[in-house]
Amino acid sequence: MMFDKENWSPKKFSWYYAILMVVSTVLFSFLFLHFNIIGTSNLRYIYVVVIIVGTLVYIRDFTKHRSKRISFTKAFIHCARTGIYTCIALIPVIIAILLIGLPKLDMVDEIGKLNEANYPFGFMFSRFLEISSTFLISSFLGAFIPGMMRGHKTIQ
Repeated sequence: MMFDKENWSPKKFSWYYAILMVVSTVLFSFLFLHFNIIGTSNLRYIYVVVIIVGTLVYIRDFTKHRSKRISFTKAFIHCARTGIYTCIALIPVIIAILLIGLPKLDMVDEIGKLNEANYPFGFMFSRFLEISSTFLISSFLGAFIPGMMRGHKTIQ
């Protein structure tokens, strides 16, 4: 069964939540932009919330389906791996945005241009760095979750 999480490997958990975070980020971004709830310069509010909440839900769910408690270091490594998988899953989205073009997505006028030749790549690279650093922070926060859950034995 696909959702028999008791038998899932840690990598399958990570990939499942990574894909879930990417789909959520793309879906919420599209909806909020389409209905003019936020501007393109404020997209970071969406992915920061999705990443932090997604990482915390991931490690809670992962810990809940393990028979023993997970140490802080192992929890951090699991969260960081999920972040790396999410960044890998985001690469096709970034490529699609670069191929469509930022001007066609109305992202240029709102935030301005510094260098016309390198602007789209630089913009997406800076977003990618923001996402990566958000994952580092959320991995650190998520590493505390297993220690807060009761009824598990610690694995060293």
